[in-house]
Amino acid sequence: MMEAVLAHLLAASEISALVGARINWRVQPPEQTARPYVNLQLVGGGRDYSLDGPRRWRRVRVQVDVWAESGTSAHAVWAAVEARLSGFAGALSGVEVSMVRLEGVRSLSDRSEDGTRLAGCSGDFSFRWRGVT
Repeated sequence: MMEAVLAHLLAASEISALVGARINWRVQPPEQTARPYVNLQLVGGGRDYSLDGPRRWRRVRVQVDVWAESGTSAHAVWAAVEARLSGFAGALSGVEVSMVRLEGVRSLSDRSEDGTRLAGCSGDFSFRWRGVT
């Protein structure tokens, strides 16, 4: 459910102008070699509880990785992603999000299979959400 909400949020024109449709969960498909791109993965989560048991609210932590051939390009995409997600609250696709928080940011570097040097930015975003009934 949160995957659909996150995909909708990241389809914002500011982000798609930079990466097109190159936003995927876990890894880029092998046939998708263009850069920059964004990879997403669920890195944590849980449910809120009270003394009466589980509540409707859930928590997830999503790692967002931006990869590009230059640091400048990676930072431009990261800035658009951060501007769109950090602090977001609202209802989308049957889900109410109470607040999205940026928990931490890291720089990345790697080499592609063809030897191209890649620069990246990575961060963890925490979402608190519940299904709208």
